[in-house]
Amino acid sequence: MPAIETGRICIKTTGRNAGQKVTIIEVGQDNFVKIANKSGILEKCNIRHLFPTKEKTNISEIKTKDKKIKETKPKQKTKRNLKQKKEKKSPKESSTKEKEGEQ
Repeated sequence: MPAIETGRICIKTTGRNAGQKVTIIEVGQDNFVKIANKSGILEKCNIRHLFPTKEKTNISEIKTKDKKIKETKPKQKTKRNLKQKKEKKSPKESSTKEKEGEQ
């Protein structure tokens, strides 16, 4: 009986969702698996961060949002990073405007 297999219910041990029950949807390579939480949102997780339980379920019984497996998107950039990028671009734009004005 492999501990990490499709349909196995596990408990996350680290991260912001620590202590939450999740289900393994797909076993990938390099110690990573796709998991679904009770909200139906998929995440990629390292198997070192999971504690497998004795419980197992059918994947067809897992309820996901919109009846499709929904993957999480990468986090959006913060306002601070966006402001810094705009500030870096603005001096370049002003220097090109000055060159155009000189000609």
